[in-house]
Amino acid sequence: MSRSLRWVLFVLCLFALVAAIAAQARGGGSHIYLPVVAKPSPYWAFAYDLNDSDTFVSLEATSDGGFIAAGESHAFGEEKDAWVVKLNVDGTIAWEKIFAGVGSQFFNSVQEAPDGAFFLTGGHHSENTQTVALWVVKLDEQGNVIWQKSYGEFANNGVIQVTDDGGLLLTSATFGPDSRVLKLNSNGEIIWQQELSGAGSDYVIAIYETADNGYILGGHTSSLFGPGFTDALVMKLNQDGSLAWQRTYGSAGVDLISAMQMTDTGGVILVGIIDSIGSTQGELWVIKLNNMGVLEWQKSYGGPAADNGYSVQQTADGGYVVAGVTFSYGLFPSNPTDGDVWLLKLDPNGNVIWQKTYGGFGGDEVDAAYSIRVTREGNFILAGDTESFGTGIGRRNAWVLKLDQMGDIPNCGIIGTSTAVPVTPPVNILNGTLTVNISTSVVEDTNIIPQNASSQIISVCDGVGQAVR
Repeated sequence: MSRSLRWVLFVLCLFALVAAIAAQARGGGSHIYLPVVAKPSPYWAFAYDLNDSDTFVSLEATSDGGFIAAGESHAFGEEKDAWVVKLNVDGTIAWEKIFAGVGSQFFNSVQEAPDGAFFLTGGHHSENTQTVALWVVKLDEQGNVIWQKSYGEFANNGVIQVTDDGGLLLTSATFGPDSRVLKLNSNGEIIWQQELSGAGSDYVIAIYETADNGYILGGHTSSLFGPGFTDALVMKLNQDGSLAWQRTYGSAGVDLISAMQMTDTGGVILVGIIDSIGSTQGELWVIKLNNMGVLEWQKSYGGPAADNGYSVQQTADGGYVVAGVTFSYGLFPSNPTDGDVWLLKLDPNGNVIWQKTYGGFGGDEVDAAYSIRVTREGNFILAGDTESFGTGIGRRNAWVLKLDQMGDIPNCGIIGTSTAVPVTPPVNILNGTLTVNISTSVVEDTNIIPQNASSQIISVCDGVGQAVR
């Protein structure tokens, strides 16, 4: 075949192809089927396996559309190692770091700074004092250390909050056990610090800056009635850290607060567990207060077994979304050792709009969510840990779930429903008895060198196909 003939045939074929495409565009003629590639779903659930005991306890949506999660792993043996993972919007890992040293290191809280850097707080083993010290680390956008410092004795519940001036508010419990509140500048230097103490155990688990330049704190205390009787605690501090007011809220049993958020009206919403009948089970508890600590409403949610609330966020409609773990509902509600993630969407008055569970198919495994955030699109992102979707029996891996506004992931078989009915339990409201004194924590530079880590990602639900075991 001559070159000119081949060229004519090529042109004729090209015209035929163009004509067919045009006919298809007009809705008639022959159809040309091109290969279709399924787009990744914006909703998913992934587990992250670094070792056999991993967990995320804090998560934030970041300004680049992704997420950052912090917690702990046992990457190098029996001791805890502090772990931070930067995630892309699709749940893949942008970078992750592990902080391992002598003794235990762990992160409790992470916040993004106005400059795009990240502040993390937790505890680390101090070689100077041979105790666990309160620890703050600032990382740049790529996970490199800008600075890290310790601030004296630390027991648990270290929480960090970035302030409008670029500084930090920091709370932690000591081995007293009392609580400390520190105001830091952006370089980690102490502006002021206070110790909150009473006759019993006092834990502050959250702090926010208020519109009048003061601070509101939430937690729980046994200082009012002694051991075995713990109540929710809310305190207001002035700009200099002095006490403005304090109140307690509780039943006749052990009532604990896990998280608090300031609402768009200047009040606060708290979540935890209430033991109003004096049993050892407890129910998920939500409390709404105005900016003066006056109770607007409080409700408990639960079933015959233990149900705990760990995180709460206000939603765009003025309601709230609450995350935790339920042993009353889920796929194996009759098994008191099988727990599932529990998510409740509430209206502004605490009434249930919808409620869902997320868990595995085993009969003796716990899947939990310790942190929930609302994304810029109004969807939900949760972080915690899972025993159902680990890489082996008895292994606990961190996991993150990206859900739509109804709490769903398309084609995902791990999602169930629950039927909890809210109840208003009897509670007493009293003035608190804690005293506020100047603390004397000493700042020390630390030098725990982070290492790059490489987690295995386990697809639990990818939003396209069914869940995998």
